[in-house]
Amino acid sequence: MRYGRGKRTRMRVRPTTQLSPGRAPGFDYTLQHRGLSPAAALLVVAVVSAVWAGSAGSQVSAAQAPRARRHLVRAKPTPPGPSGPYLGQKLPGMIPEVFGPGFISTESSSAGGIAFSPDGNEIYFGRAGIWVTKQVSGVWTSPGLASFRGAASSFEPGMAPDGRRLYFASGMDGDANGPQIWYSDRAGDGWSQPTKVGPSSLSGGKMAPTAAANGNLYFTSVQGQMGWFYMARWSSGLLETPVRLPSTINAYSRMDHSFVAPDESYLVFSAVSSAGQCLYVSFKGSTGNWRTPVKLDANVNATINQIQPSISPDWKYLFFTRWDGEHGDIWWVDARVVFDLRPASQGP
Repeated sequence: MRYGRGKRTRMRVRPTTQLSPGRAPGFDYTLQHRGLSPAAALLVVAVVSAVWAGSAGSQVSAAQAPRARRHLVRAKPTPPGPSGPYLGQKLPGMIPEVFGPGFISTESSSAGGIAFSPDGNEIYFGRAGIWVTKQVSGVWTSPGLASFRGAASSFEPGMAPDGRRLYFASGMDGDANGPQIWYSDRAGDGWSQPTKVGPSSLSGGKMAPTAAANGNLYFTSVQGQMGWFYMARWSSGLLETPVRLPSTINAYSRMDHSFVAPDESYLVFSAVSSAGQCLYVSFKGSTGNWRTPVKLDANVNATINQIQPSISPDWKYLFFTRWDGEHGDIWWVDARVVFDLRPASQGP
């Protein structure tokens, strides 16, 4: 095939920050050429990649480099990701705000359910699968699917307090009972292949896993149109048979999602009542009994659907999802909206 010298074409090459963590943000290299063959174009890509990676092992020879570089007529920086704790966003007060607008919560894709690594440098969230963004050298990477198998068909991530295990719900194996609870363990910089929790005596689907520091696992058992909160105790490296939480907690038309404190001192949850899907909190008394749940204030329960609550690892912020029936965003607010409801006396 002949490549006419009179024809001008343009080409973009986008090296990413993933190739060389800690370096400057990526660049869009605009290549403009006359009569550039595919082989020559690939040569340009190789040079750009070598320049980007700073690789001494590049197969581009010193003689080839000048020929390729003359096609590089312009380079412009692309905007870096956000930087700083919590995506560098202004910290919220007692009025909820959207978290990560345009980055995690976007107009084009619903987001729901969020979990943080203990150091706050990894954020896992639901968006047509489980996605992740990581803070590398102070800059947050572009969100992408998590690395473990089945991430695209999974949802509602729940990080163990020590950060060594990530629980989530998934239908990756086509279980006839519906989605089930799975987990992946830390493996170097990534995660192990998922393991299914079970078997369980409970029929139906299971979702919304949340773990305490002692390994006890809380989750929702979906039975028909109903949902109930259960807890499986961790003992000798295994989860025991799940036990349904008392009617003090399971007191509403349907129980949806919960988040347990690392020390199991409180449970924040969403439940369906005549007012819609609202957020509540129950604190444990001195004898270990769950107290009567208290509904969070109207600034939090401001719409008909508030679901998927969680508390940040530093206990400073409450995160939750607002869903309008068609689109969901993740919101955050000062966690005092929860802790200010703690009884002055623990009582029984």
